[in-house]
Amino acid sequence: MVRTLNSRFGARTQVRRSDVLSAWRGFRPLATDPHAPPGAPVSREHVVSRNPKTGVFFVVGGKWTTYRSMAEDAINRVLKATNIPQNSPSRTLTMPLIGAEGYTNTLPLKLVQYYGISESCAEHLAKTYVVCLSLL
Repeated sequence: MVRTLNSRFGARTQVRRSDVLSAWRGFRPLATDPHAPPGAPVSREHVVSRNPKTGVFFVVGGKWTTYRSMAEDAINRVLKATNIPQNSPSRTLTMPLIGAEGYTNTLPLKLVQYYGISESCAEHLAKTYVVCLSLL
């Protein structure tokens, strides 16, 4: 990653390994339309489908930033296909993510005061590892 960044930035700016705070990667299967003509572009949108033999629902494609929409579409599809009544609207947009419990706007300040770390480091830790930090 550092090598790739440095090849893009050129000699003026060099990134060191110590400059990288965190990184992650993932694989995203893209959805293709089985009825599309050969060479048709692959969609970056998500598709919710159901295996006709097993009845298992699955989500393919989409983007990391649209996971809540993907979840809502998947749940709505399952409810509709199984005739389960939906008693209330989806809570996906307002439901806290795993790890968000315990976060407050003052958590970074508490980390600075307690551990004597920099504000930028405290912000990074609070936003990245809040579930672990709330155990302190």
